[in-house]
Amino acid sequence: MRCPKCNKWLPALVLFCPKCGKKIPDNLKKWGKFQFWIAILELIVFFATVGLMLYVLWSANMPDSTKKMMYTIIGGMVVLFALLFLVLLVFSIIDMVKYMIKHPIFAVVFCVVVLLAAGGGVWYFLTNKTDDTLPNAVALLQDNLVEIEASKMSGDLAMAKKKVDKIAMMQVKIISQMVAERVVDIKVPEMLADYKQAVIDRGSVVAAAAENTKTWKDLPVRARDFTLKISDNDAKRLFEASNKKLAELKEFGDTAILRNDKETMRYIAAKLLVQQHWLDGVLHSTSPDTASLAYAYDSRAGTRGVCIGTGGTSKDSKWCAQDAMNATYDIENSAVDFAKGGKEAKNSWDKSWENSPNILGTGITIGEQEKTVEHTPSVQAFYDACTGKGGIVGGAGTVKNGLPTTEFGYTCEYKYKSENYGEQPCWDYLTYSGGRYLGGNTGCPTQNVLPSVEDLAAEKAGADETKAPAGPNWNGTYPVSTTAKCVSNMPGLPSAIPVQTTVTVNGNTGNDEGYIFSINSNGSGTEVERLGINNENGSVNMIGIINYQFFMDKGVPKFNAVANLNGSALIKIKYEDGSPAGEQVYTFSCNATAGSTRQ
Repeated sequence: MRCPKCNKWLPALVLFCPKCGKKIPDNLKKWGKFQFWIAILELIVFFATVGLMLYVLWSANMPDSTKKMMYTIIGGMVVLFALLFLVLLVFSIIDMVKYMIKHPIFAVVFCVVVLLAAGGGVWYFLTNKTDDTLPNAVALLQDNLVEIEASKMSGDLAMAKKKVDKIAMMQVKIISQMVAERVVDIKVPEMLADYKQAVIDRGSVVAAAAENTKTWKDLPVRARDFTLKISDNDAKRLFEASNKKLAELKEFGDTAILRNDKETMRYIAAKLLVQQHWLDGVLHSTSPDTASLAYAYDSRAGTRGVCIGTGGTSKDSKWCAQDAMNATYDIENSAVDFAKGGKEAKNSWDKSWENSPNILGTGITIGEQEKTVEHTPSVQAFYDACTGKGGIVGGAGTVKNGLPTTEFGYTCEYKYKSENYGEQPCWDYLTYSGGRYLGGNTGCPTQNVLPSVEDLAAEKAGADETKAPAGPNWNGTYPVSTTAKCVSNMPGLPSAIPVQTTVTVNGNTGNDEGYIFSINSNGSGTEVERLGINNENGSVNMIGIINYQFFMDKGVPKFNAVANLNGSALIKIKYEDGSPAGEQVYTFSCNATAGSTRQ
């Protein structure tokens, strides 16, 4: 189309001639709109054609070479279309600039509108975007922090005795330091960098205090404050996840009290403390749209209104992060009291939940669970899910590499057919406090597990393939033969148990007959072994920690190891007719030292 005054060629949808400024008649505007809808129709036809061609290629049975050629043709069409569109866009922008030069007032208004629209779009995107990696990253960091806090509570119990339990404090040191070191290798979004560092710092200070027990009393109650910058949508989503975790603890806590299971209640108390710490961080976090840096929430410079559902103390009765955090204090105190053997802990546990009936913030009332069924709802759902995928609950001795917790629980062993690796043995694990983890051989589904030692080694090797491994080479086979000395009130358990095993090392990764551990640059490594059995006759729970120190002796690799095994057995006593008559709890503790030379 041309301007009726100066005869300049006009692009579609212009209202004024960019050369002479003449207003375009209505028939030109209509023709421009017609051209616009023709262009839209052409776009639809183009992309529909490309999509149809791609579908035919994916579903057709043709040689790979032919498919590759067709993909190249389609790619060329898309590039050509993009170039043509870019050329038209450039000419339109040139015409628009010329018009704006001749009409400065219009240019100023247009620029202001564009800037305001762009700024509003950026602000909306920053404050409402969601990061799909956040929930899993937060859950994994919290699982590790729970392990540290549970270990710290064990240290509190050991320090409260008339004579400090040195073996228990050594385990606190080993576990806390081990967790701090492994968290370093966990990849998290940038916004969680300081939270991750807070977890590492917590493990380090607890380990240091466990080694120098004179400083134990100076340990803070929880991990240090951290900075957090998240969008409104992410803040709400993470708050909902925290509420769900808190609500689940009621069911598992009731079960722990029913079984007089102080160990599980210790983990529940640790989880409550970790959620307090996290909710405080969410409550005092900042949005990424603010120009200033996110402040540490210990500044108490104000709180963020992160709310869901109803039943809270806000003006509109919404359930907010502050409500959830306040509700956990009494619950956590009662859980700690029960883990310490408090006489009134059960009553205070029930009462603390009565004071927080809407902890989910959705109006769900938490009532008394059925005590006559074999399993609680969550545990029964775990059994049903295991059966549904052809597995069986048992397999207490199943090696669970990558598990971020030493807590005991239910193990489901099942087979999974991977597209790339075929059928593989896998495991599904539900801890007694409600933690859920998935893992197994390569190709198995994974959930809330640590990155494997092999993956970390491959990643480091890929980062610099030409760099030689640092430190000595420990690769090889190390036979071990020693005797463990045990103390127990369990009838028939010998005081000395012979132990024979073989440790193999490959690429600074140790393997003690299925139990995997990593060896750091100083030659140190920590192996954790767990055993949990739970059936109609009772339960047996054990945890073993083996601390290795590799060294060179006249050019020959060797190691020394110190092992500690602690556990308990709950035996259900029955009358001749099978009715319950009571329970008996036995405890045992075994220790051993060993040394080996590479063969």
